[in-house]
Amino acid sequence: MSAASITRDFLGAEPTWQAAGIEMEDVQPLWGGHRLVISGRGQADAQSVSADGKVTRGHLYLPAGEVRRLLALCCEHDLLATPPPTHPGLPDEAQPTITLINPAGERRGVTAWAEGMADGFAAVYKALHALARRALAVTATRTRLAELDAQLQEKGYALDRFSHQPSVVTFIEQEIAGLESQIAAHRQTLARLTTFPSAKEHTP
Repeated sequence: MSAASITRDFLGAEPTWQAAGIEMEDVQPLWGGHRLVISGRGQADAQSVSADGKVTRGHLYLPAGEVRRLLALCCEHDLLATPPPTHPGLPDEAQPTITLINPAGERRGVTAWAEGMADGFAAVYKALHALARRALAVTATRTRLAELDAQLQEKGYALDRFSHQPSVVTFIEQEIAGLESQIAAHRQTLARLTTFPSAKEHTP
């Protein structure tokens, strides 16, 4: 087996990648960090862990093409051929691990120090971190939208209750306009976060 084929040989034929997966563990005990689990079918579950251990969760469903591109990126950089770290690590330095799961359910991981990552590992790490942040942002935006929708509904009820008081109605209408503006902005953000470029747009 040539070094250049380790990752692709482990993952197997591309049509079977729906049963594959990729995980990232990047939580430093003192400073926190991120975790990410992606299934070949497109479910991405992210966690942000704060320094005091508080966990914030995020979820995102990826199109099949996006998962294939992530796994192809691992193959392009032959992630599993990444050499082990050559330095002992700095005090409290993070040591992220990226793990691939092949269609047979076998797991193989690669670990690197945060400083001096190999280029291939760094490329995959950067893509996974961006995806983790995106999943967290999607969930936060959806949560905020639900809160704003609930507030808007309450203002609608208030508008009915105070319809006989013009000054109060004017104030409530201003609040409703502000809520509607926020909702529109959050919906635009959500649309942007959940829209992935097509394969053609990925092609240089």
